[in-house]
Amino acid sequence: MKKMLMLSATAALFLAACNDTTKEVAVDPTPVEEATTEATQAVEQATEQQEAEASASPTQPSTTVEPEATEQANPIEEADSETVESVVEQTEEEAIIEEADSETVEGSPATEVTPSSEITYMQNGNVQTAPTNFLTSAEQPFGLEVMNGFTLVAEEPGKDQLIYDADVRITMAIETYTLGEITYDELFNSALEEAGTLGEASPIEELPYHDNIANIAAFDVTIDNEKVVVMAIETPSTLAKFTIYDTLETDLTQAMIQMAATIKGQ
Repeated sequence: MKKMLMLSATAALFLAACNDTTKEVAVDPTPVEEATTEATQAVEQATEQQEAEASASPTQPSTTVEPEATEQANPIEEADSETVESVVEQTEEEAIIEEADSETVEGSPATEVTPSSEITYMQNGNVQTAPTNFLTSAEQPFGLEVMNGFTLVAEEPGKDQLIYDADVRITMAIETYTLGEITYDELFNSALEEAGTLGEASPIEELPYHDNIANIAAFDVTIDNEKVVVMAIETPSTLAKFTIYDTLETDLTQAMIQMAATIKGQ
């Protein structure tokens, strides 16, 4: 009986022990699982905090800071600017020169100026008419009508030369005197004497008598193929002696006599 009781007690204890092992045992989490959990919680907390701060503070626009541009002189632009200024200055200078050329220049034929008059003359047996411009001497106090193709230049003090551009052998020397400096008779005798020193002088009968002419006389001399005319003219404003050198082939003597007859004192 005692053995039976002891076996029963032993069996009871065994069953009790087995029941204890079947109960759920609380298993502690591993270190990896703990770290993962903590990181997830930290991320969630940070996200919640950022969302809270964003909703609490106003949105500020982002500002883009651009680097300051350093201004540097462009040598090409500077060169272009200088070139433009040079061209403008050059253009202005050319405009001034052209304007001066278009005006009547003392001592040169005014080919670009509207003719102020005209002369009619005989040349190699033909009647010719040519426009003229009034030019003034740069050295002496006189002016006269000059046809195109002639240039008035100062040769020496008290004497100018009217030169035919196409043949410089054809010229007319002009010497002027103020009233009272010499008389017309003295001027007449001076012209006759000068012509006589060159050869046999003959008076020219047909001479132009304009309203401005008080007295006029001329003498011509022919030397080989050349003709020389010495002429004296008196006007209310001046006295003048002209010495004309011409060739028989060109025959511009009458043209130069006509121009000489337009002389006026200045």
